[in-house]
Amino acid sequence: STNREPLGKPCTRGHEVKMAPEGFGQASGRPIDAKELIFPTNLPRDSEEHRTMYRRTHNTLLPGERHGRNYRLPACVKDERFRYGAGAASAAEGAGMRSALSMDLEDGTVKKTKIVIKVCEDFRNIRIPKVAKKANAMQGSEGPPPGPDHRYGIKSDMSSYTVGSCIKGYYNLEDQLPDQDLGRCCKPGRRNVTNETRAFGVPSVRSDIAAPPPGRRSIADSMSYGDEPSAAVILNPQRFADKGIPDSDFLIRRTKEDLAELMKNVPGQQVDFEALWEEALSLFDDDLPRVSLDAILFVQSRHIEQNVSKQLRSVRSLPSLR
Repeated sequence: STNREPLGKPCTRGHEVKMAPEGFGQASGRPIDAKELIFPTNLPRDSEEHRTMYRRTHNTLLPGERHGRNYRLPACVKDERFRYGAGAASAAEGAGMRSALSMDLEDGTVKKTKIVIKVCEDFRNIRIPKVAKKANAMQGSEGPPPGPDHRYGIKSDMSSYTVGSCIKGYYNLEDQLPDQDLGRCCKPGRRNVTNETRAFGVPSVRSDIAAPPPGRRSIADSMSYGDEPSAAVILNPQRFADKGIPDSDFLIRRTKEDLAELMKNVPGQQVDFEALWEEALSLFDDDLPRVSLDAILFVQSRHIEQNVSKQLRSVRSLPSLR
């Protein structure tokens, strides 16, 4: 009720609770570390008597302690010239091993004759299977002779259906034909009727979307964007591929300021950048004031070839010395 359990207030039972300043409960005294309780270090060491007992019952040995087996060896073993097996050294080679393996033979070649009851021996030969041989089915030497129409197992009397009828079924030809809507839509207005040029689905090579830059592409991205290198590119990499500069960067058309900044670092002779720019700009048919680095290098190589040909002609025009 609202009297015993008022809303928003605890239930008042009339108890007078007196709590000490330290709180409820009784102090447990000085706290002890759990490590000392689990692995105490102030315990006395085990006596030698206890160690001997645990060595015998639990095979408990100290680190590096030798396992004493307490063998009672004859006095001849203490001789420093004693060797195990040296007593049979005068025998033929392998005779000791042969005698150990054939100790149940009388003269080493014939097994001891043991008279047993034939009924018990026959029972043992049938009941206990031989090593590496199948067990006797106790149906004669070759088992019971079944007839030509014999089938193993018990015939079921509960149903007339056989395994072949369960697999093949009792369906007529009409029931075995596929449904009309198998692989196609039979609803009007929803049929996949289109021309021959259209292809449904998503292509395996996504050349229809922009490929992310190779440097920012995730290793978990297994999508093929059509820009993967071929076997020829892998066997014959591009000239500056080890520096991260593909050949496509040489074909990008840049402004005059960008190309001038790049041509400043060209080693060798002084380059007339203005002449190279005007000649390279004439290679393009549009009026866009942009030139690729490949065009600049092409014009420069053509100038170098012209200078070399002039020097060769001047050398050939000199009179030969004899």
